[in-house]
Amino acid sequence: MGQRSLGARGWARTLLRPAKQLLPLLSLRLVAPFALVVAVHSAAFGACGGTERWFVKVGTDPDAGLVQLNPIVSISVSGLNTLPKLQNTVPHGDNKFRLPEERVVYQVSGRLALFKDEDDGDYHLVITDDSLAHTPGGPGTNGLETGTSFIAEIPDPACVPGKKGDPNTPSRFDTQLRDVRAKFEARFPGGVGADTDLGGIPVTLVGIAFYDRPHLQTGRAINGIELHPLLDIQFGPAVSPGVSSPPSGTAVIQLLANPDFELGVSGWHGTLGNIGAFAGEAGRSGEKFAWMGGLGIAHTESLYQNVTIPASAQRATLSLWLNIATDETTTTSPYDKLYVQIRNQNGAVLKTLATYSNLDQTTAYVQKTFDVSAYKGQTVQIYFKMVEDNGKATSFRLDDITLTTQ
Repeated sequence: MGQRSLGARGWARTLLRPAKQLLPLLSLRLVAPFALVVAVHSAAFGACGGTERWFVKVGTDPDAGLVQLNPIVSISVSGLNTLPKLQNTVPHGDNKFRLPEERVVYQVSGRLALFKDEDDGDYHLVITDDSLAHTPGGPGTNGLETGTSFIAEIPDPACVPGKKGDPNTPSRFDTQLRDVRAKFEARFPGGVGADTDLGGIPVTLVGIAFYDRPHLQTGRAINGIELHPLLDIQFGPAVSPGVSSPPSGTAVIQLLANPDFELGVSGWHGTLGNIGAFAGEAGRSGEKFAWMGGLGIAHTESLYQNVTIPASAQRATLSLWLNIATDETTTTSPYDKLYVQIRNQNGAVLKTLATYSNLDQTTAYVQKTFDVSAYKGQTVQIYFKMVEDNGKATSFRLDDITLTTQ
């Protein structure tokens, strides 16, 4: 059926949290030599690492087990920068709270512009897109975020407890932390090369999303998001998760954030109540999709993302899967419409790629593909506009929307 109730706009979220496991209590009746060893061990660890949100940064927090190691979400540098700005929603000074958005593992291909060997033992990587432009750091740089860079961090596995943690609590990602640190130091032994212009070394990173507070960091993203900690680093052309490097110039890069809506509204703007899992309705893949229209009343809805299409791309392709269901019986009049558009970053229509209506009803999801190479080198909006009239309902269901470059 094409119609949904007004109440169906609200979508239910179910957060599945595992029951807290009780940690075994250490007996107070410790023999003196063992107690001494523990005390010395703790003191050694307390000399390195950090404090602020440190448990989340290294994966010793209570919610580390909720991090979705699979699937890995592919995203671009600009895509990371357009994700919601959430760092101010984290309780100040909290070392354990992890946002739902910080349970996502991203893969990003970009350029390593420079790195810093920080006091807490982390390697602070400044990653850019092909422009090699990054946000400057230090006093007087507030508001100068470029949107073309972000920070990735490689902690020192020997400093996982930080200054306040329990040395007997390992990181959930211990193996990955050791592997990525070893790969990085194989390329930069002992941190040689820190604080120098590296010329934009091609890298592909896999890491966990983390929202850092703004403190004038070099390379920071517009929204404060980082990959912290990194779980993997590959030097060279872009690669897909678990796949060897493709030949130079053939890598396919996804530019949109959250293209399958499985992260809810993350990355999207507009009529966000359209996104979710709806009882009795199915997306093309996964649980969530975007349901536009279907109310049978005169109104307009929109969904869009801002994205920069690299000038260096050989080709840019927009693809989406669309399912249209309608209660209209006419075979001649397009009463309800969905417009697929390219707009500039101010919202002005540059081109309407396609218009679909109640006359285009489908029995399943159908893929639609558009060449948008004409917009290389521009920051644009991938924009979906739905207009429904006052009468019988038409639903436009969208899923698996991708904007890829080669």
